[in-house]
Amino acid sequence: MLNDITLNNKIDDLLAMSDQIESLEYLKHRYEEELDSAKKLASAGNCILIENLTNCARCQNDHHILLFNKLTFSHNKFTHWANCPNNNEPIMLTIESDEDDQD
Repeated sequence: MLNDITLNNKIDDLLAMSDQIESLEYLKHRYEEELDSAKKLASAGNCILIENLTNCARCQNDHHILLFNKLTFSHNKFTHWANCPNNNEPIMLTIESDEDDQD
């Protein structure tokens, strides 16, 4: 038989878990909203959506939902850029056309 202290501790644990679940559901909802918004922007043109970038060249962390803007003038091999969310430095990207491979 559980004593009152043990029962109260179990209730507190369940309430804390409930709060964590609500927080996770909120974060999931926010992520889905942000992803939908980014997809709309990318479909409008001039930018490309990268949903999961691993090992960022600027900070070595992983990033989610990055919009890469098309460079006005291509420099070297790079065609697009985005700011690193951690240090705001530019992340450079190269997009190659499949049409070049069909020759």
